Amino acid sequence: MKNRVNNKNKIADLASLPKGWVYCPLENVIITQKGKRPSKLSPEEFEGSVPYLDIKAIETGKNDYFADEISSVVTNESELVIVWDGSRSGWVGKSRNGALGSTLVSVKPILIDYNYLYYFLKSKFEYLNSKTKGAGIPHVNQDLFWQIAFPLAPLEEQKVIGKKLEEAFNKLLGSQASVEKVPAIVQASKQKILTNAISGELTKEWRERNIVETTEPELSEYVPDAIGWYNVKAEDCCIKISNGATPKGRRFEIETGIPFLKVYNIVGQKVDFEYKPQFIDKSVHAKQSKSIVYPNDVLINIVGPPLGKVALVPNDYPEWNINQALVLFRPKTYLLSEYLYMFLAEGSQIKSIEDQYKGSAGQSNISLTQCRNFVIRIPPIQEQCEIVKIVREQFADLDRIFGKSILIKKSISASIEKILEEAFTGELTSQESEDTTSVITFPELKKEKERLLKALKNEREARAKKKNILMATKKSMSLKDILKKEFGKREFTFDNIVSVVDMDYEAVKDEIYILLENDLELRFDPKSEVLHFKFITI
Repeated sequence: MKNRVNNKNKIADLASLPKGWVYCPLENVIITQKGKRPSKLSPEEFEGSVPYLDIKAIETGKNDYFADEISSVVTNESELVIVWDGSRSGWVGKSRNGALGSTLVSVKPILIDYNYLYYFLKSKFEYLNSKTKGAGIPHVNQDLFWQIAFPLAPLEEQKVIGKKLEEAFNKLLGSQASVEKVPAIVQASKQKILTNAISGELTKEWRERNIVETTEPELSEYVPDAIGWYNVKAEDCCIKISNGATPKGRRFEIETGIPFLKVYNIVGQKVDFEYKPQFIDKSVHAKQSKSIVYPNDVLINIVGPPLGKVALVPNDYPEWNINQALVLFRPKTYLLSEYLYMFLAEGSQIKSIEDQYKGSAGQSNISLTQCRNFVIRIPPIQEQCEIVKIVREQFADLDRIFGKSILIKKSISASIEKILEEAFTGELTSQESEDTTSVITFPELKKEKERLLKALKNEREARAKKKNILMATKKSMSLKDILKKEFGKREFTFDNIVSVVDMDYEAVKDEIYILLENDLELRFDPKSEVLHFKFITI
């Protein structure tokens, strides 16, 4: 009976392994190279270029940039890449042919099955990501990385495990991808429900079965539309519309009193007072009478981004207060608070004044006057009740779907964790393999690592030699010949020229002026305010 490995990563702390398996430091089974920024980087392919592989390129398989091969650290599809710098430090992906990005490290396996190593490193993401170094930009802690305990299984068993993991992950990640679409689908569905609600589409059949006339005296001066609804300014259908204020002085140190709401307390279009709750005392509350809020008042934020946060005040407290970034709407009796909440949450009123937003750089504000001028579509009170009822029911159905997706996602994560644990303790293949003939020995690993390091050194020297020859050739060529070779019939900018020639800035300018007389044509791009050059003939 094999012992299950715990979550520790040091060899001394780990449990026993199956026959033919042994732990060794990760550094014994891999060779790494850190990527770097190449001398030339372009969104377009050019002679001597290769795809530039940053995190996005590895994840999507698509390239936004190309790099000159000669100055790059080159990787290929026989290697893995791991994010070494940044918030995603420790994330691992499968490489392909190209120039290795500056935040990545290539990982070459030594006598190790590719997929076996890939999934082992995937299993270490949380460990590496939670133990990064660096005060500003986090980096993988290389001391921990090199000493991770690697379960060295017989090669044939590695291949079996790698294949099983590949098949399992394809299924699990496919399911996970489907589940991860659910929040967006639920949100889009809710948006559509709200849009149908305030347009009258949601209660179309209800109106056909129920003939209702509004008897509200205050609405008698308005002309109903084709479906019997009224368009009324918010200031006319609300008892009060007012923004709040922040109390002066240190008024938030008390733990009880009147709850004080800020924009961050509106989460998911609901009041969340569990997050950073603050209170003011009753005397301050009384002084800020214009911003006293009661249950069933409707709140929106007027300072963003983002704008469009809406909440119905709950009855957790009999009275609340709000800061200056929130506005309260207290509707009259013929306008249900919950209907008004749904109307504002739909978002059309906020979107209709996008071109009138005010505020400093990076901020969007709407005024109290703009809030009072919102036009509210008001159905008869009976229809408002029906709208609220239908929206509640349909939202509840969607929330159940969302809740199930969360449980499925947790189940998938647990399955991934379990299969990885079983894979690297030998449990995944315990009934299938007792083969010890393909055991990899430490002398074999050492010998192969020395061979690969020597080959890598020779490759670097050859690349440096080629680069030196290229630079010498460029120095002996005229600027005209260099530019023709680099850009051919394509347009190029002065920055492009400087990136490919080793000449004094002023000298380059003088040469370009001469070439403009007979060889180059000039185009000014008014949008980017950049000059573009192109050879007249090649």
